[in-house]
Amino acid sequence: MRRLLAAGLVLPLLLAACGDDGGDPEPTAAGDGTRQATRESRPGDREEQLRDDVASALTAVFASGSADAYGYASAGFKEKCPLEDFAGAVGLVRLLLGELDEDRVEVEVTDVRFEDDRAYVTMRVLIDGEEFGEADEGVGDYWVYEDGGWKFATDDDEPCGNFSSSGDDDDDATPASGPGSSRSEPAPPGSAVTVGDMRITVVSADLNADLAAVSEFDPTPVAGRRAVLVRVRVEHAGEASSDETVDVSESMFSLTGSGNVVYDGFSEDESCGFLADGIDAELFAGGSAEGDVCFQVPEDETGLLLIVEPAFSFDDGGRRFLALE
Repeated sequence: MRRLLAAGLVLPLLLAACGDDGGDPEPTAAGDGTRQATRESRPGDREEQLRDDVASALTAVFASGSADAYGYASAGFKEKCPLEDFAGAVGLVRLLLGELDEDRVEVEVTDVRFEDDRAYVTMRVLIDGEEFGEADEGVGDYWVYEDGGWKFATDDDEPCGNFSSSGDDDDDATPASGPGSSRSEPAPPGSAVTVGDMRITVVSADLNADLAAVSEFDPTPVAGRRAVLVRVRVEHAGEASSDETVDVSESMFSLTGSGNVVYDGFSEDESCGFLADGIDAELFAGGSAEGDVCFQVPEDETGLLLIVEPAFSFDDGGRRFLALE
């Protein structure tokens, strides 16, 4: 459930057209720059096709991938959000949820409202029968009929802004150096690394943990693998006067070692299940929290390093590495 909630944070950014803002629609003359069809030119049962297209678009997001999902974007949306930026958002969802088959994804359209040439949709998404979330009031975007099908559209000038590859990069920034900045120079056991406003310390590491003892439910041991349980402490080291918070979760952490493979803890073979004391907190400046992260890794994996990377970061320079042994 925790990883479903984490992935759900990016859904409004990823598919900004899946909600009903509950208010008056914007004038459609400008719209989002797409060619709008009149009611008379639409198929006879426009609602049935809308429901089908919405379900197909969301299923593509979770199961098929960014290219298929992007096919359901309006021309105006594509002008504001190129495929590479859209793919960043889809990639984050797939990172958090792992690879999914289409038959594991169910999309239920619960409400449809037509306003002139726009359609506003509310839906529920279930993964393996578990509710991922419901998109309704507060998203505020819509669907338009274009080129024989319904496409998601938006009035937002930068619908993929958080995932944009064309943002302002500081080319003169000095790359991170010193302990924790790279795999070849990880922070030694017991020391701290700083990522943004967060200071992270490995409190303890059990390199051959009892899997049944760390999970709230019956976990699935994978043959040829062992569980690595890491206790971490995270502190918000930002300005004391700031009211900004930082979110801390298991999704910030991954593991690597001698095999040069990244273990993210969310795939079926790498997960330890739902941890009894997993790290999960929201912190103001000066606050701190402790909790566990856990990974199943091959038994012969050595030189284990904990990787820390803030959620929604696609910059490898933001990673830090902490040695576990």
